[in-house]
Amino acid sequence: MTAPPDAYIGVSGNWSDVTRWSLARSPQSIDNNVRLSASGGSTVVTLDTDVPALQRLYVRSAVGSTMTLSQAQHTLTVANEVVVGDSGVGAIVQSGGIHSINGSLYLGVVAGASGSYSISGGSLSVSNRAVVGGGTGNSGGAGVFNHSGGSVTIGTLSIAAAGGASGTYNLDGTGSLTAGTEQLQGQSARAIFNQLGGVNQAVELMVGGYAGAHATYNLSGGVLAVGREQVMSLFNQSGGSHSISESMRQFGTVSLSGGTLSAFSFENYGVFNLTGGTFTGKISNLGVVTLGGSGAVVLNGTVENVNGGIVQFAPNASSITLSSLSLLSGAFDIRNTSLQLSYGTNSSFLSNVRAMIAAGVGGGAGLKSSTVNADPIHQGMGYADGTAGVVSGLPAGQILVRPALLGDVNLDGTVNATDIQQLQNRGQFNHGPTTNGWIDGDFDFDDVVNNVDIRTIALSGNYVSESPAPAAAATGSPPAPASGQVTFNYDPATGDVTVHLNGVANVVDLHLVSSGNKFIPAKSTFTSFATTTRA
Repeated sequence: MTAPPDAYIGVSGNWSDVTRWSLARSPQSIDNNVRLSASGGSTVVTLDTDVPALQRLYVRSAVGSTMTLSQAQHTLTVANEVVVGDSGVGAIVQSGGIHSINGSLYLGVVAGASGSYSISGGSLSVSNRAVVGGGTGNSGGAGVFNHSGGSVTIGTLSIAAAGGASGTYNLDGTGSLTAGTEQLQGQSARAIFNQLGGVNQAVELMVGGYAGAHATYNLSGGVLAVGREQVMSLFNQSGGSHSISESMRQFGTVSLSGGTLSAFSFENYGVFNLTGGTFTGKISNLGVVTLGGSGAVVLNGTVENVNGGIVQFAPNASSITLSSLSLLSGAFDIRNTSLQLSYGTNSSFLSNVRAMIAAGVGGGAGLKSSTVNADPIHQGMGYADGTAGVVSGLPAGQILVRPALLGDVNLDGTVNATDIQQLQNRGQFNHGPTTNGWIDGDFDFDDVVNNVDIRTIALSGNYVSESPAPAAAATGSPPAPASGQVTFNYDPATGDVTVHLNGVANVVDLHLVSSGNKFIPAKSTFTSFATTTRA
């Protein structure tokens, strides 16, 4: 024979007060249903004693009322289920003690009802399911779980598990959550997990039960460590640590703007926005990856662009550091971004990067810049290996790729005498078909440095003379010759320009460029040059 329900009656008081119970005794283990019900106002029942294993516990109220169970110490054990908010408003507030549920916990079970659980200390264990928003049927109310301290252990955590149900789990402070499976379902209302701190450990995390689900995980602090993860909806990380020991399958939108995210395997079928923070792992991209934002981005791992996947760089992104790139198809548009690649001991990495840039410049799958493509007269795809020692601050084992002014071989943002000196020091001009790079003066990726590359600098107009020769007097008298320097004299009265070699013997090509196209080649005279160019 089933014992009748034992219901709490009246105003706020202690659990041990037998006068408050309908059976004139405090609940016993034989009681199938123990009900804390409020019929008016706000009622608080304080757990002031250890409670024998109950079968079921309900925390509920009438419309316009609130029932709260407060536990600061002692032990509360329930064999089957605890239901908070199957009517009206129900709440459990735990600041200490032990709460053990060998079955399931439900918060906000039916439409129009709400249930909440707040824990700041002690421990809560749920062997089966903890449902935040929803019950066993197809409808549900509103559930909220506030976790700022203490430890919570759950078999399966389900948030917004029924149609119409909404659920929110807030983890902060020193709270510690351990679960087998965490499901943010969000069937027709919102399922939200806000982690500002604390530790969340799960064997499996699912954000969204299906494509188009209303589910969001927001991570801004603390530690999230899972074995397997699947995102069908939204995952936003602005801080904290997020680690996936096995695999991540992403069909929705994942945004990393701060903190660290590491994954042994990351398959992206949706949108992955890496706008800040650090990602470590291997990305197999079959969707869209956007790199770069207002903060520095570090990617320690491999990006494999497969089956038409797209990798793009955010407009005006700041520094991006990657440890590896692999292009199976598609293209990487770095736009106006500085890209830094770490290659370790991979001696062939520079040639691979150069090949990707050459392919992208040629319009194929590779590294390219839409910024460069919009201004090919002045800009090109500059790149350099830190081992060469020509780019200030670039360490050995890293390659810098960035849009650069044509002629800026040391990638310092200016084309000046320092760049010309570097071209001379590298000594690759007219040395035949060898493997040359940007720092040698090969701007058209034909492996040689020749007159074509030198003309590219001249025609770009990028060269800035840091110590221009003084202007000549109107009489046309030349400046005093400077041994070892090429000087010129311009006579504004006649428009004549006289070039003085001053003992320089290694000038092989002379370029005269007039912004107004005022030079007259037919009236020009060139002497003392091995070759002459009139333009």
